[in-house]
Amino acid sequence: MTATQAIFHRTPTANALTQKLLHPSGFDVTARDGVFLIGSRGIGKTTFLREDLMAELERQGAVVIYADLGKTAARRSPVKSLLKAIQETLQGVQPPSIPLSFDVTLVGTEAGVSIAEAFVELIQRCNRSAVVIIDEVQALQSRTGQRLLRALKAARDAVNLRPDNDSDTYLLIVAAGSCRRAVTAMTSDSSQAFYGAERLEFPLLGHDYIDWQVRELLRLPSTDRNRIPSRKALEEGFKTLGCRPKFFLKVLNLLQKRPGQKIDQTFLSTCTSHARNEAEAH
Repeated sequence: MTATQAIFHRTPTANALTQKLLHPSGFDVTARDGVFLIGSRGIGKTTFLREDLMAELERQGAVVIYADLGKTAARRSPVKSLLKAIQETLQGVQPPSIPLSFDVTLVGTEAGVSIAEAFVELIQRCNRSAVVIIDEVQALQSRTGQRLLRALKAARDAVNLRPDNDSDTYLLIVAAGSCRRAVTAMTSDSSQAFYGAERLEFPLLGHDYIDWQVRELLRLPSTDRNRIPSRKALEEGFKTLGCRPKFFLKVLNLLQKRPGQKIDQTFLSTCTSHARNEAEAH
C-alpha cells in the first residue's frame, strides 16, 4: 500500500495564531515581541507552518518569510539560509512601480543595508505587515546566529516602534524548535535577543487526526478494512508513538502486509518497537 500524500490541515490553529499576530486583542499584543513554539520532532510543526500558517497569514495580507533551518543544506549554514530567505522574499514582493532603494541581494551584509532598514522601507512601501517564520530556530545558537537574531530584534523594534503607524503594520517573528532547552533559553535568558518573547507548546494531534488518517487509508484500494485496528488501539498506539503522524501512518501501512488475526495486539507491539527504535536513534 502506498502512503497517502494528503495533508491534515489545522485550520483553526492557524486562524487563531494569525489573529494573535495580525489582529491581537489587548492581552495578545505581547505576540508582537515574538512567538516561539516548542514541540518534539515529527509532531507536525513544519507541515503546520508551511501548509497552514503561511497560507492564512498571506490570505490576510501579510508578507511571509519562511526559513526551514532543519533541512540538511540549511543545517550546514543556518545564518546564510535565513538571510537568503529574507533577501529572496523581499525581492519577490517589492512594489514594481516604486522599487526599493537598496540592493535586496545584499540585505544584512556589510555591503548592504541592515535588516532593520530593509524591513522599515518594505513595510512602509507595501503597507503590509511582515512575518518572519524560523523553523528549527535552535540552529541559530552559534555566535553568528545570535548576531542575526539580534539584527531581527532590532528590525522588529525599528518597525513596530515607528511614531507614525496609521496603517497598523508590524514586523512579527514566529519561531519553532524541537530542542526544549534551547528554545526555552532563547525566551527566558536575559542575554538572548528575544528574551521575554511568548513561548507556547505546539499542540499535539488528537482524535480528529486519527479519524482523518483512517478515512484516507480506506480510500486506497489496497487497504484491507479488517486490518485497521480498533479505535481504542489506534489512540493508544498514536500516544505510544509520541503523536507523530509519520510513524503512525508507517505502522498502519505495515499492518496491511503482516499475517495474523490479532490486529490490535500486532499494532500496539509494532508501535512500541518503533517508539523504542526512534528513542535509541536519538
